[in-house]
Amino acid sequence: MQRSIRVAFALAFLAAGAASSLFSEDPPPITGTASLAVLNHYIFRGYRFGGGPVLQPYLTASFAGFSASVWANIDLKEAATPNFAPDRDGRASYNETDLSMNYFFGAGPIGGFAGFVYYGTKYAQNTVEVFAGATVNILGKPTLTVYRDVKAYPGTYLNLAWTPSIALAKGLSLDLGASTGYYAGGSAYWRTFDPATGRYTGAPYRAFHDGMVKAGLTVDLGGGWNIQPALQYYFPLSSAAKRAADAAGGTVNGPLAGVVVFGVTLVRAF
Repeated sequence: MQRSIRVAFALAFLAAGAASSLFSEDPPPITGTASLAVLNHYIFRGYRFGGGPVLQPYLTASFAGFSASVWANIDLKEAATPNFAPDRDGRASYNETDLSMNYFFGAGPIGGFAGFVYYGTKYAQNTVEVFAGATVNILGKPTLTVYRDVKAYPGTYLNLAWTPSIALAKGLSLDLGASTGYYAGGSAYWRTFDPATGRYTGAPYRAFHDGMVKAGLTVDLGGGWNIQPALQYYFPLSSAAKRAADAAGGTVNGPLAGVVVFGVTLVRAF
């Protein structure tokens, strides 16, 4: 009950802030983006969920520093992985919907943001993360974000990302990216395997976790439309992240491995 009250107050605060901007003499515009990605795999923090290919629609709207978004995953041919148990093995499944809200504020060359994400999944318990971070307004806008799961899987995830975009010609840019992540499990869920007991009673999983590098293009199609083909490579950052779930000292979620993800995203800005 207390958590519900805190969430209600937080939402009321956000609504009040948006309303004050709405009724000001010069209200800021509402902007947004709608997109659809078609990818060979769904990777989240290094873990591969399902078989693929996948469709991932996304919609976001922003107003006066506030943003709200909805994202979904549709696996066209689900398959089991070390991290994933399909609900429709070998068949298509709409298996995840994520809802998020955040507030961004600037302070000279440095900006800050905070918000929350609700993860609604068929293959795991639904959960909530709160997050906060900062970004520096230089080439690639390096951004550090700290996520904290406050419901099903208490733990902390840190991500440092760099996403430079280089203009190649009119209406064409080269999009690069790199990120690194660190996990610090904070509950019994994250206990590692202890060979002495044959159970997950070891120390909570804490390690440099996943890395990603990316190269892609953005092609302006006009009228607010663009298309973005991209190639990404995800990989484990430590020996701990490579360990299998049933190995000595292994993680609860199984091993991370190098995975290539490729596909194309169609984007409409409004």
